[in-house]
Formats: sequence, C-alpha cells, structure tokens
Amino acid sequence: MHYYVDYDENHFNADAHCTCTVSVVPSSSNDKVAVEQEELQFASTPGNSGQGKFQVGFLLNRQTILVDAENDESVSAVIQRATEKAIYWPKDVYYTYSRGIIDKKKTVKESHLCKGSLIFVNCRNRGGADPPADCESCVFLSLEHTYRIAHRTSMIVDRMIKANKIPLLDHIRSVKGHDPWAEWFEPVKLPRSLLRSSKEWGGVLLRDAAAKVGQMLALCLERSHCSGKCFGGFDIHDVYYIEYYQLIEINAPVKDFTNGGYINDWLSFKKIIDDHFRYTDPTSGYQSYTLYMEDFMIRITLLEDLPSTGCSWRARAVFFKNISLESSERRVQIVEGLVGFYRERLKSDRELLEEVLHDCDYWKRRTRMVPRMNSALIFAVKNELQDWVPANAYFENCGYSQLYFCRCFFGHYTVPGQITKKELDTAIGILLPDHIPRAQKKLMVDYEKTQVKAKILSPSGNTARFSVHHIFGISSVGNDLAVPQKEKALPPSQRKRKRTSL
Repeated sequence: MHYYVDYDENHFNADAHCTCTVSVVPSSSNDKVAVEQEELQFASTPGNSGQGKFQVGFLLNRQTILVDAENDESVSAVIQRATEKAIYWPKDVYYTYSRGIIDKKKTVKESHLCKGSLIFVNCRNRGGADPPADCESCVFLSLEHTYRIAHRTSMIVDRMIKANKIPLLDHIRSVKGHDPWAEWFEPVKLPRSLLRSSKEWGGVLLRDAAAKVGQMLALCLERSHCSGKCFGGFDIHDVYYIEYYQLIEINAPVKDFTNGGYINDWLSFKKIIDDHFRYTDPTSGYQSYTLYMEDFMIRITLLEDLPSTGCSWRARAVFFKNISLESSERRVQIVEGLVGFYRERLKSDRELLEEVLHDCDYWKRRTRMVPRMNSALIFAVKNELQDWVPANAYFENCGYSQLYFCRCFFGHYTVPGQITKKELDTAIGILLPDHIPRAQKKLMVDYEKTQVKAKILSPSGNTARFSVHHIFGISSVGNDLAVPQKEKALPPSQRKRKRTSL
C-alpha cells in the first residue's frame, strides 16, 4: 500500500500547487465496480478551481496531444498551442467534446473545460461548411454535393502526387548541417546546484527536429503493419520525406505481414538510428546513443522470431510510440499522468498496477548518487500520526514507487532560472535509463491486456474508459493482427504415398 503524506515547507521545497498530499481512495466494498472516468487528470496542477494552469488533451489521428490551458484564455488560443505541438494538423476541422461542438470564441471557463478534458479534432467532409447543430443525426448529401466532395478528394490526391518528396538522407543532412550539435543533438550539463559535486555530469538528448524524424519513420512503419502489410526490410535510400505533409514514405516493395518481415522492418529502422542518430563521445571517441535510446535499440534486437511477433497492437505501440523519441517535456508529463492515473484507481486496480510493475530493488541505490535525488529520499514528512519521519519509508522497492519518486523529483526540484525539468529528466536518464521505458512496456502490454481480459477495456476500437495508452499519447486502440495458424499434419490414412519403382 502506498500512502500520501504532507510535506513541511521547512523540510521540503514544495510549491503552492503540490498534489503529493492526496488522500488514498477508499477501497470499495465491490471491487468489480467499473471506474468510469470521463476526464483523466493528466497533470499535477489543479483544474479550473483556481487560476493556475492545467492540461487538456486533443485527440487527432489516434494520438493525444497535451497542452496547457488557463480559465481566462480563449479556446482558440489553446487550439493554436496544440497545432504548434503537432507533427501534422488538418486545415479544415471542427472540435467536439463531452458537451458537443466547442465554440472557439468562448473562454476555457465558459466552455467548462477542466483538467483532463478531451477535445476531439474532426475533419470536415461536408465541403468545408460548419457542422450542423444535430451533427449526430444522419446527414444526407445531394448528388451535386457528392460530386463536389469527389472533385475535392481528387485535388488532394493530385497535390500529394505533386508534393515535394525529399530523400530522407538529404533531409537529415540538411537539418544537421555542418554542426550536428546545433540542430540534431543537445548536450545537457547538470547544474552544480543540482549535483553539489566537483564532478561534471551530463547527457545528450535528441533535439526536436531529430526526434520528429524518428517519430515519423516509426509511424510510417505502423501504418503499414496495422494494415497487415510489411516491407521485409528497406534501405534509407528507399525512404522519402514529404515536406508539404510532413510525413515519411517508404518506396519499397510491400508484401503480406509476416513476423520475419516485421522484425526486418524494425532492424532497418535501427540501422538508420545507428548511422544517423548516434553521436561521437568526445571523451572515448566511440559512437553513443542519446539518453533512453539504447534501451529502445536493445528491444529491437531482442525481437523474437515467433508467429505472434508484431500481431499485438499494444506490443507494436511500445515501438512506434517509444518514449525515447519524445521530448523531455513529454516524458515529464507522462510520469505525472501515470501517477495521476494510479491515484484515480480502485484498490484492486492499484494492486494490479503494482503487481505489473513489480519489485525494482536497485533504483534507490542509483538515486543516492545525485545529492538532490538523495535528499528527496530523506526529507521529513508527516505520517498518519502526524509524526515527522524520513520519506524513504514511503518509497518502496517497487516500480510504482520509482514513478512516484520521479514525479516528486520533477515537481519539487524545478527551480526557475536555475534547474529545469529538462535537466532533471537528464539526471533520470543517466541514473535510471530503463525506468520509464520499462514502465511503458509493462503498462502498455501487461496491464492493458489484463484489463481487456477483465472486460474493463474493449480489445479494439474506441473506448470510453481511460487507460495508460491515452497518457502515452495514443487516443484509440489499434487493430490486432491474426496470428498465423500452423498447419496440422494430416493423419496417415490421408497422406499421399510415394510411388516406388520396381
């Protein structure tokens, strides 16, 4: 059992919006009662009860984009913030949420948006007009309107054909330029105020432009795999970047999905990462991966040649939405979201989460190497008896405590102008590099499969229930592919006998 305790400002650098003080949800007498959440608390700041910032989610193309919002700003300003964070945003769209079609001219408060609200981005298919008031009813299109839509679709296809396709290798070289450290890699040195040590610590992260290329390539593979197709391997010279749509296209022969072809596709992905996403370590002279990336590459090399490999959508999602290709800001949001998700669960579901993440007895030893992390383990907190005790007693040797510790580390040790969340994320990436990737795999695959078996989540299609895939930026569940069945041997009576020559 995990307890949530009060922090003394004299002992701990808490901020005004600290939500570490959260009462434990009482265990229900009927644990089978489904937890129907319409709004998941992604972030750790309060909702629209005050004037602080909170986060809302935009659901677009099976991805969840989290953005900050405030009560007094307009909805259009929040939408603009979401478009800036997205890789691609359709031009002709309208927005809906739990109350219907959203009015962009209203403020966030007037629209009753709060922390965790989800806004659906819907592409118009009615020639660009505003959606009708009764948009949920059937819409009958005239023949003339149908022709207009067909003509418009033809124009879009023509534009795609004429779009400027740039070889991916040329695109990478143009972005990298002569100095890859300026646009491709980002060295992050941990400040002395965080370390309190004479030794220099630091790590290297991917810049947004580089991470974006990796994300687009991974999503390109998933578009093929989810449709039951694969390339069976490809070369970087087969890959093109479509500048107008900011998409990646692979011009390689396509074949029916096989587990071997799926593995070869990801090995080809790894080859591109090895060649263009590694940096030369100035001290050793060796090629090194950026933080969190090595765990991803190890997972690719360990893909087993089994008939079921690549058939499970959730197992594929660990690859095409891998945490190593996200920004530091997104990793911090994901950790905060997972802790918030845990707090909203019933007792039985919390125990399942803890069981899935299971024991992790080494993480405390690693964190003691950074003084600020060590202080987060030993600061004084109040227990249920209002006695001051070391916080270390409340961080157990399990995967969830590890997540909870990181959430506290991100939330309370960010000092404006001195220590940023990116630097704290770098510290976690150095000392606990497999921490968040391990949690992603365990929760996306093991936890959600258990939820599907318990009929809490639907196996495919959209679901009204929130789960961890929303927090990792995936709005809807994908399709599982059928596992190829092995042909059964025929009984001896039906087998063809070989003719023997006399």
